[in-house]
Amino acid sequence: MTWAEYAIAEDGAIVEVAHDDAARLAASLPIVHIVLLPAGRLVRDVGEAMAVVGDILRASGPGKRPTVTFISGPSRTGDIELRLLYGVHGPHSLHVVLLEWFEGR
Repeated sequence: MTWAEYAIAEDGAIVEVAHDDAARLAASLPIVHIVLLPAGRLVRDVGEAMAVVGDILRASGPGKRPTVTFISGPSRTGDIELRLLYGVHGPHSLHVVLLEWFEGR
């Protein structure tokens, strides 16, 4: 279970902002990834999310830039036999819990 910085309503994606690898591993290692998100951090579309991410990156100091990841569900990969596989490089499912009562962390 992790926190997301933002989520994108139109695409069903989350925006993860990590300042260290441990936070990124917490989101990528479990089979089922559950994300907690304050409801006020739900943005409409990718354009709005990119504006927010730009603000986060501009506010971070040199040498302290976070890794920003957009996660929209299980990974997909295809091999030379044209078989499509899901969830090879991360969780098989992603569940977002919107917290209307929680505005900060």
